Amino acid sequence: MSIAIIGLLVLLACAFAVDSHAEPRIWAVGESVRVDPVTARVIEQRPGESTHVVTVPVRLQGARNETVAFQVIVEDQDGEIRDLDIDFPELRGPATLARGPNISIFREWYVHLRTPSAHDRAREITHAYEAWFPVARYERRLVASLGPGWYPDPLVPLDGPLASRLSAHATSLPSRDNPVPGQRAQGFWIDVWIPPGTPPGRYAGEVVVTADGTHPRLAVRLEVLPVDLPDESLGHAGLGSISYEFVGRHLAGIGPGAVQDLYRLMHRHRLSLDALFLHPEWRDGEIDWSEYDELVGPLLDGSAFSERAGYDGPGRDRPVARFVLPLDWSWPVSYGAAGHDEAFVDSLRQVEAHILERGWTRTQWSVFINLTDEPHRPEDFAMIREYGDLIRSARLSRPELFRYRIDAGAFKSIGQEIPGWDVHRIFAEVGDEVDIWDCCASVEHFPMDELAGRLARHPDEEAWFYFSNAAGEPAVGSLLIDGEALGPRTWGWIVWRYGLSAGVSWEVGVPSARCLREPDCSGFGLHGDASIVYLADSLGAPGAVLPSIRLKGLRRGAEDHQVLLLVARERGRDLADAYAYRLVPRALDDRLVRNMPGAWEHDADEWDEAREQMGLILAGRLEPPPVDELRDAAPPVEIPPLGLTRRAALIPAALLVLLLIVLAVATERGRRRLRARADGSTSR
Repeated sequence: MSIAIIGLLVLLACAFAVDSHAEPRIWAVGESVRVDPVTARVIEQRPGESTHVVTVPVRLQGARNETVAFQVIVEDQDGEIRDLDIDFPELRGPATLARGPNISIFREWYVHLRTPSAHDRAREITHAYEAWFPVARYERRLVASLGPGWYPDPLVPLDGPLASRLSAHATSLPSRDNPVPGQRAQGFWIDVWIPPGTPPGRYAGEVVVTADGTHPRLAVRLEVLPVDLPDESLGHAGLGSISYEFVGRHLAGIGPGAVQDLYRLMHRHRLSLDALFLHPEWRDGEIDWSEYDELVGPLLDGSAFSERAGYDGPGRDRPVARFVLPLDWSWPVSYGAAGHDEAFVDSLRQVEAHILERGWTRTQWSVFINLTDEPHRPEDFAMIREYGDLIRSARLSRPELFRYRIDAGAFKSIGQEIPGWDVHRIFAEVGDEVDIWDCCASVEHFPMDELAGRLARHPDEEAWFYFSNAAGEPAVGSLLIDGEALGPRTWGWIVWRYGLSAGVSWEVGVPSARCLREPDCSGFGLHGDASIVYLADSLGAPGAVLPSIRLKGLRRGAEDHQVLLLVARERGRDLADAYAYRLVPRALDDRLVRNMPGAWEHDADEWDEAREQMGLILAGRLEPPPVDELRDAAPPVEIPPLGLTRRAALIPAALLVLLLIVLAVATERGRRRLRARADGSTSR
């Protein structure tokens, strides 16, 4: 009997030991903030602002042909969960949205930033304009940074074909393959794709977390609106990326599958990709199209985005919106070599003939000559004219299919590079050749007033902005890891606000697997620069790419842009413009100065509320607010003294010190003279 009692006590003790680990807390945030894995606090939270924690149940709203997203945070005070898993099997309503085809879950991977983003010659300073916004100086410019620490950014899929290839699995906290010292929170990103034809109405489901035998749950509610985001304007916001090396010189070397997988990822996020150095074989004046067609043909006829190709997302069966012609300064014959001009013109004709033969006419083709990138010498502009003359001399039968793009760096500031030049001189030099003016997104370089005037006179031309290591706030939201998560979302709104055609990153990825652990892998001292996707080589999937939270932010901005487009079509452009002004009263170089934060609304909750309001207006369930009321609610724009460089800001203080020194010297001389006079009268 005593043995049985002892055995029972042992069993009870074991049961108590298993249950002694408290059930972890699970909660949610939206898609425009991030959570610190160590403190379990929202990284972007400012003093006096809400915590950004989503109330339970999680409430989502979306149109058909849209992806909505949220983040689930698993928090454990002890910071130790040996067995961790997550599931979100379905949302049930008038139809069923299921995990796999409609619901995708990603584990958030954390990268450690030991210093704020800054050029290697920069030093960290404190920004006196807004104490919450620590920044670093990049030469004469301040780089918006939320400071060092651990940030979620790469997203490791737990669903789909790539998930089965990866060696990374979220099985514990801290993670065994992505350890974070002192970690107490693990984030999971959840996408919900609402396909065309989904019945509108209310849907419900539960996120279920398994943590060491406990099963905490999080209720989710989705309202599908009777509204459809259009496919015909896919890429209308023009957001995306250029690629110099990552696609043409890295993924293309792996094979067509790697290139097409990346394009599918971008297409699914409503983003374009302008990749250079994708060349067919050219020999003795003849082009062999076989390898080129295998590599890019499915992108241009839409078959890469078909159900057969495993694609489900916006723009199914539709080709890419934009693509770069294979011709450049080094193909088919290098610039300056004998026969270059003739080979260029003849190959351009062959390229057009092949495009027409294959029916690749739903894509907008661009000519970009990388040798004239960021022109800053008279001879650079002469070369732009030279290539324009070559394009014209080809006498193409469908010239409207092709657009000549230049990437202008020091556009507004060209006078600092070429004395006596200004923007209007550039227009005079190359305006007859250029169709697309792609300008650096910096208050020093982007000439909004001049471009607006140019586009008014030449409505067939386009203006883009690009994000590089000289771009960022206050011109556009930061694309760096330690910028606010809202930054990429602002792009779609800025494109709408100023009537642009595109906003692009200067590069999509860095061909190095170390970026997963070394976020400054581009080498500029700017974390995440030139990498909005990550190679998964170190996780067992060579050539595969992982999305980032910043890529998701660009998608959110592109989808917001589509909603603005629908509002303008159905309720008038004035209302759409008022919503854009409400959140982004100024950007680019619109009466802004360097060294100040972006002039847009920085509270992510305000952006979500505006998006929800526009959805209800489109569904006919909310009367639009007065346009003036929206515009009056825009955040005030204050130009801080630190709009000057720090050196310039010290000039008044230096002058004051100099004046005090002069006064002190004059006072001392006056005292000496008085003493001398007094001594003289005494001696008399």
